[in-house]
Amino acid sequence: MADQIDEQGRRPHPLRAAGGASIDKWAVGACALYVGVALTFGAGLPFVRFPAFTFPRSAGATAVPLFLADGVPGDIEAYVDFVGIDPQAVDVAHRGVACSVEHRLYEQQHWLRGHGAPAGSPAGPVVVQIGLRILDLDPHGELIEIQRVDATGTAHPRPE
Repeated sequence: MADQIDEQGRRPHPLRAAGGASIDKWAVGACALYVGVALTFGAGLPFVRFPAFTFPRSAGATAVPLFLADGVPGDIEAYVDFVGIDPQAVDVAHRGVACSVEHRLYEQQHWLRGHGAPAGSPAGPVVVQIGLRILDLDPHGELIEIQRVDATGTAHPRPE
């Protein structure tokens, strides 16, 4: 079969050479049937019902990391030589409040551990605060945001 050549000088597809139906038509037909049935019955696609493909709805407040530089939300990695804030100030436990980006809290803690000012260093020019931004919805669906500051200190802008 490998040495068969059709009248146009090409080797035929193995299924077509054996007299079978074109796999392309069957694949397109099966896909169309699957999508049609999936969209007609159920929540879009059948596999979204399995826990691995779904995300739980938050039943209450959720927390995200908070970092303020001179009172403005910022990126902790833009600052170095922290004075007055140590890694233990980052609330990685956030008891009683769900947090879907907990890894960011550990990243904040790691950054503080590696970029604290040497002992006896003077305060930096920027007042920095770390904590949690707690988000929730009121009964009318309006966003409630609470900024909970856990520690205040100073830092220097990171040199470019």
